[in-house]
Amino acid sequence: GRTKDRAATSGPSLWLSDWLSATAFVENKGGDWVRFAVFIFALLYLTLIERWWYLRLAPVLAIENIYKKFYRAGRRFAGPVTRAETSHEFADKVIDQFNEVAQYSRYKKMFANLMNNTARLTDIYNSALFVDVQMQTTDAHTAWRTWTQLRWRLFFARILLYRVNHLQNAKHLSIKK
Repeated sequence: GRTKDRAATSGPSLWLSDWLSATAFVENKGGDWVRFAVFIFALLYLTLIERWWYLRLAPVLAIENIYKKFYRAGRRFAGPVTRAETSHEFADKVIDQFNEVAQYSRYKKMFANLMNNTARLTDIYNSALFVDVQMQTTDAHTAWRTWTQLRWRLFFARILLYRVNHLQNAKHLSIKK
């Protein structure tokens, strides 16, 4: 429609103002409203609701649930599950994979932070499970902060891992020819 034509000829700032105006929403028959609502809900969930949800739990339970989220997010870095895999074995596999990907990446500092945060979260989780000291809410807050740092870096590292695997497969195929 009219908005797309104006956006193509008038630059991104005009398109953004059109998109935010009511007419842009009406012309797209409400599709932008849905996308905007989903974006706002996701933003609220990731910044407020999820934090409140986890930190209202008992510290040990919060740490266990946070670690489970990390485990699910980091599983593809660790490879196949081995029988009776401990959290430290899982962390070692993930850290080894980060080291491998970091060799091909210019984001070495990010991978160093990923490795440190992986070790920190694993240590907090093991302390919650095996140490006789009562976990405090500050421990749950530390686990939460560590997880929030890990979450986005893991997402970015997943993209880099895909690229590294893609490049290695391409090199492998070219060597076979």
